[in-house]
Amino acid sequence: MSGSAGKTEEDRAIVESSDFDYFDGIESMGTADFVPTRFWQPVLPDFQNHFGLTKDSSVLDVGCGKGFMLHDLRELIPGITFVE
Repeated sequence: MSGSAGKTEEDRAIVESSDFDYFDGIESMGTADFVPTRFWQPVLPDFQNHFGLTKDSSVLDVGCGKGFMLHDLRELIPGITFVE
C-alpha cells in the first residue's frame, strides 16, 4: 500500500509516533522491511571534512530514525561518539 490512501487513523498515529511499529513492526507502514543501502557512504567524507570530524568528535542524534547514517559514520570514523 503506498501513500495515504486506505490508511486508518490508527495507521496515521503509528506513523506520527515514529516508534517500533513504524520502523520495524508493521510492514504496511512502508519501513518495516527497509534495509540500509549504504546511501550515506559517498556523502560522509564531505561531512567529515566540512565539520572536521575525528575520533574525538561527538555528534548529537536528533531524530535519525534507524540510524543508518550514524552507522556508516561510525564505520568511517571509528571512535566517534554519538549522543541521543
